[in-house]
Amino acid sequence: MSWQPIDFQGLVSLDTPVIDLLYQYLDEQESALGRAILDAIPPNMQTPILGYGSNTVIRLSDAIEMFSKKCATHSIEQDNLATKDDWKPTAEKINKAMWNYVEALEGCVIELFQQLEQIGLEQWHSRLPQVLGTIKELLQHKIEDLIWAIKRLEDQLWRYRLNLQPKNNFQHWHTKLSSLWSSILDKDLTKNLEKTQAFLRTNYTKFLKRYGGYVKLQEEVEQSLEKFDNFPIINGLEKDNQKLFKKLYQLLKLWELNQTAKAVPNRELTLALRHALSIEKATLIFKEYYINLKKLLFGQSRTFKNQGERILENSVAKVAMQENIEYGQHEIHMLAMTIFHYRDFLLKADPDPYVRSRLGFSESIVGPEPAQTKPLIELGYDIEKLGQLSAQLLEAIKKNDHIQLSISEIDAEITHALHEIGHPLATKRMIRQKAERIIENLMLLDQWTAFSWDIVDYVGSTLSKLIRIDWKYFVVFEFLNFHELYSIHQGLILPINDRSHNNRLQKFTKLLNHVQQWVVKHRTQSHFHDIELDMNDIKIYLQDFLAFVQRIASDTSIPPEKLNIVSQDIAQELLEYRYLFGNFFYQLRQHESEGQLIRRQFLFVDQYFESVDLKLHEMTNREPSTPPQETEQQEHQDDPED
Repeated sequence: MSWQPIDFQGLVSLDTPVIDLLYQYLDEQESALGRAILDAIPPNMQTPILGYGSNTVIRLSDAIEMFSKKCATHSIEQDNLATKDDWKPTAEKINKAMWNYVEALEGCVIELFQQLEQIGLEQWHSRLPQVLGTIKELLQHKIEDLIWAIKRLEDQLWRYRLNLQPKNNFQHWHTKLSSLWSSILDKDLTKNLEKTQAFLRTNYTKFLKRYGGYVKLQEEVEQSLEKFDNFPIINGLEKDNQKLFKKLYQLLKLWELNQTAKAVPNRELTLALRHALSIEKATLIFKEYYINLKKLLFGQSRTFKNQGERILENSVAKVAMQENIEYGQHEIHMLAMTIFHYRDFLLKADPDPYVRSRLGFSESIVGPEPAQTKPLIELGYDIEKLGQLSAQLLEAIKKNDHIQLSISEIDAEITHALHEIGHPLATKRMIRQKAERIIENLMLLDQWTAFSWDIVDYVGSTLSKLIRIDWKYFVVFEFLNFHELYSIHQGLILPINDRSHNNRLQKFTKLLNHVQQWVVKHRTQSHFHDIELDMNDIKIYLQDFLAFVQRIASDTSIPPEKLNIVSQDIAQELLEYRYLFGNFFYQLRQHESEGQLIRRQFLFVDQYFESVDLKLHEMTNREPSTPPQETEQQEHQDDPED
């Protein structure tokens, strides 16, 4: 037998390589049975067998034909050494060989459908029915041949047994009559083969029914997959993530359609979805897709601010922007529905019955949302909000006259409200009322669809002032609109390309998470030393930020244009720090005793921010300095004597 490489992928997926290997295996088993049949007659009665080498394939029909000739030419009259019981070892050898071949066929049939179950529905391919049909026909043909061979051998063994007995005596006639109701070969051989044949036909029919239902569902899904060709954002993902997302979408669509069609057992689709990718990986792909969609829409909003009037006047540019946003809307809807159906699947397919019952009972009865689906809910809310923003931007573009509230109409009211909140004895109730009114006015400005960048800058400046003044209670973090304003503002402002700033943000986030976990778990006393170390680290990074601002403020050689850009970046960084720490301080207020103690220890943060604000104020109000050479030239030109 020559060495051949193994096609593992083809064998695992039940592809065409299985057929050739199965042919070879069954031929070997059939040849082994044929040799056993030919060798079953005692050696003293054998005649040389010509034309059969050790590697020659011996068919059952040929072996039985040769066995028949040997039985016919050997009898007790022709062979003096023969005895009447010589047929027993022959029958025993043939029975044993027969059972080996029967077990081989049974094993092939059982293993075929077990492997079909193992490959899973997600790995079914178009050649699978053809491959399975070929294997089924091969096994069925072998089983039928063996049943025929058993009947032929039964007749030959009875003839052989009669030849070993003297004719025309009582024993001879008794043996001849016994052949009518007795059997030399094991009767269970035929029974097992018939059961195996029935099992093969039944399971093959079931598979064809399942595969037919799968194909019908797949045809419906393929139609919905065609829209991916027109989606630019998903085609911008990494190739592997594109394939995984489309595969997940396809399986979810199959699962959804199968809930009513019942074409495929739900268990198979459930296993296929679980094996396709992990929940963590799916969530990461969803987030990547969401971020790319967000970049597209916020980029369109920035373009609208930079070229809004030209776009509204130019019909071609207007239509092009509308199409970009509409494509984004289609992808947002598709992503939202995919996340919804994936979460629905996870809840319905969860092994915990209390989780599965969430869809039928209120949350207060069955408990909180499972940890594995919480990120999907949060992401779903973000995508829903992104869809609302896209609709608002599209509506603003479709309007020919873009009428918007100006800063001057609300600035006086906002300034007055900020002044009242800054009163040292302002009550929490009054702060909440005034802060809510400020947020409402900022929402009316609609920085998302505004033409001017001045509105975006004004919103950012006002948010920073609001967090600064609300330093005692941080009630602004109770309002969803406040977080929405900040999120939109951060999306519109391009990220600051400052490595030190990004490093500080990461460090602050990590350190504040440490402290917050200890406060939530009421372990501040046991981690008192650790909290002090984290506070010292925070002071170091805040001091680094302040030192950077002080150096910029003291450098009088910076041109006014560059100073203005640097000041805007510093103000943006300060807003991000204030939002991060403000949210942390708001969470601390939920834990009365330990939270208040930690808040008092963190008052140094407000002082650092106040110092940075002061330097920013100085830079903003700095008078532009005139270089010495230009001053001398100007004085020389102004001298009347010259």
